[in-house]
Amino acid sequence: MSIKAKQVSGATVFPLCPTLSGKMVAVFEGMANVPKVNPKYRPNERNLLIALTWMFGKSRNMSLACYGETGTGKTEFVAFLAASLGLSLHRVSVSETMRPETLKGNIGIKNGETVFEESVVVKAYREGGILLLDELDKGSFDLLASLHPILEGKPLAIEKTGEVVNPHPLFRVIATCQTPGIADMSGRYGSISSDMDEAVKRRFLWIGFEYPAISVDTDILGDMTKLSYRIRLAMAKFAKTVRDAMNTDAVNGNSQHCIQSALSTRVLVDWAVMWELLPDFTMQEVFEIVFTAASTPEERLALNELGKLHLAEMFTQSLTAANA
Repeated sequence: MSIKAKQVSGATVFPLCPTLSGKMVAVFEGMANVPKVNPKYRPNERNLLIALTWMFGKSRNMSLACYGETGTGKTEFVAFLAASLGLSLHRVSVSETMRPETLKGNIGIKNGETVFEESVVVKAYREGGILLLDELDKGSFDLLASLHPILEGKPLAIEKTGEVVNPHPLFRVIATCQTPGIADMSGRYGSISSDMDEAVKRRFLWIGFEYPAISVDTDILGDMTKLSYRIRLAMAKFAKTVRDAMNTDAVNGNSQHCIQSALSTRVLVDWAVMWELLPDFTMQEVFEIVFTAASTPEERLALNELGKLHLAEMFTQSLTAANA
């Protein structure tokens, strides 16, 4: 099926982004592997404007990188962008053990014969759409060095077959990272212990992602649950408190930096939804199910102390009692 493009008002494509209402956006039809649009996703308008400008700009010698703490919505943003524009999404989860040659494919067995199986990267080159390099900063130096031609959209040589693949006109590369190419000094991301190679860093445009404001988290909880505004606001404020505590050297009088896990919007929504499903459980019990059970004993203690301090009696109440 051929790919067709049409110009659509930004207000139609991104109804939650009023700053884009006066802009026209290209939307495509006919591509495969297009994710479904999440109508309740609230993108950062500034980042969306930058991404759209980059995607449809005249010069695309650079790729795009989204950086920020775990759970700030980087991957969700890329999926939302692809879904809204009708673009295929080809995802590669980068790891410390990934070898450079796997970017192009692997040797496999099919019907008893040895065959070369092309990678997701090559498929994206051929079909177009967004190639998502998820958690790129986990990659080894050799892996990142081998990405140079891909990040610039240059022809890709497949040594195993002798073929040279030219990128599709709609081929784009977006990466997600925890930091903008620099070593993680917080200790939360142990695999990111050194700066990214300078040559790789300079092949990206960088846009930062932060956790939503309290008002936005409150609205998101309203989109996803039927909890009262009072409860949603209290939970959103508590999430902000935990995120702030994560970046301090003392938590509620503790001398150690105990909180290493972020209470992301995704976890916040899971907490609220699960509490609605288990209304006779206390808020603290549900918090343990979705978050603190996987924490260290020290972190669990600090989180529960914060919960009792900032959520007061609501933290130890069931939803039934909290609504009374």
